[in-house]
Amino acid sequence: MINLTSYRRIHILAVAGVGMSAIAQMLTAKGFEVTGSDGVLQSIEDIGTNQYLSRLQQSGVKLYREDEGLPVQQADLIVRSTAIRDNHPSWKLAQEKNIPSCHRSDVLAALLNTARGVALAGTHGKTTTTAMTGYVFEQGGLDPSVLVGGWVSKWKSNVRLGQSDWLVAEADESDGSFLRFEPEIAVVSNIEADHLDYFGDLENIHRHFNSFAGNLKSNGTIWVEQNASGLLKASVREDCEIKTYGWADSIPASETTPDLLLDNYRCENNRFCADLSYNKNESSTLTLSVAGRFNLSNAAAATGCGLSAGIALEQAVRALDTFQGTGRRQERIGEINGVTIIDDYAHHATEISVTLAAIKESCGPRRLVVLFQPHRYTRTRDHMDELAAAFTHADLVYIAKLYAASEDPIPGISAEELAKRAAQNHPHTHYAGELADAEALLKETLQPGDVLVTMGAGNVTTVGPHLLKTWGALQGEFL
Repeated sequence: MINLTSYRRIHILAVAGVGMSAIAQMLTAKGFEVTGSDGVLQSIEDIGTNQYLSRLQQSGVKLYREDEGLPVQQADLIVRSTAIRDNHPSWKLAQEKNIPSCHRSDVLAALLNTARGVALAGTHGKTTTTAMTGYVFEQGGLDPSVLVGGWVSKWKSNVRLGQSDWLVAEADESDGSFLRFEPEIAVVSNIEADHLDYFGDLENIHRHFNSFAGNLKSNGTIWVEQNASGLLKASVREDCEIKTYGWADSIPASETTPDLLLDNYRCENNRFCADLSYNKNESSTLTLSVAGRFNLSNAAAATGCGLSAGIALEQAVRALDTFQGTGRRQERIGEINGVTIIDDYAHHATEISVTLAAIKESCGPRRLVVLFQPHRYTRTRDHMDELAAAFTHADLVYIAKLYAASEDPIPGISAEELAKRAAQNHPHTHYAGELADAEALLKETLQPGDVLVTMGAGNVTTVGPHLLKTWGALQGEFL
């Protein structure tokens, strides 16, 4: 683990990224002189149009274009994410000048492992569960610092800077770097096959999550979704505790009842509810404004973290009642021409399916139209069949050109092929091409009363705001 006190000036590459910008703000708050560069920053005007760059500037981070070498040469430490390859000019310059350099997870580990750390891991739900946990801790009076992989509505930021020893952070498993973390409290929300370009197979994913569970600090606690708990029990040290949460209707009769038990899922007055009991002797009603049974599971994990930190069950439940969600997770972008536009980060088949089910439950009989942008050639290759079957809750599906995320093309893997296979399961599925072509297609086919969901981990998120800006002139078409 690096010793951050050995450095004063820290330069962060790809600083506009949601995870990197949160770390940059925390380092600045701790007194470091932080600079950052990013490819999205070409001129000073770009700062005002990017919420993460704006927050960085407000927090005191000095920003540079990606091609400026001066801040690299003046830094004591260079920090990169996995997105920055070895041939990146700034990274190469740092190596040539023998400037100390590290991965973002090294910095996060230095922060988390020296704090009362709470690390939230799992294939799905990390960002929302991290935000929920941070919010429960805040409302419970613990004044935590929180690093989230998304924009939190309540904080109008992706970071909360507290004054206590508590640090709540997302533990990203995608490149194995979450094994650097040694938290006091941890969560594993679920374990599925993903990031197979790194892991290779599900067995290796299991090994990594087992190692993560074994990294708890002495007398630590890990909260695990009941159906994943059997995979991890053997890895938790004897001086630590494994606790479980889950739904009553998904627990086999032969298994032990979870410590936190969810039951009786329902939607009341457009809020999503479940009965929640703790160790069979405390109970409450968990109520959320964010849709979906899966979000109630996320809330149960956040509640468990609160319980382990000394927050009462009812206090945690009251906090979650006012939780407003995170950016790009069923985020309502706006409404135009009678069409409601929602944006969501879902890019794995399970996430797509459960998110569309939740939105369909919320919107009722309204037509649900989805514009999905596949993310990465490797993920599309490894999960082609699952992705093709993930859109059953939608009424109309458009699939845009694949977002490569710096990957090289793989022969035979394309959005066109995914659309063709998805159409076998869902006949109202069409390939939409580039985002500009997809947007033109949407303007032709959307009708008043429709709900449009833009979905994916790439730049499909730009379509909703662009529609709101450019579609008004076409309003007469629909009236």
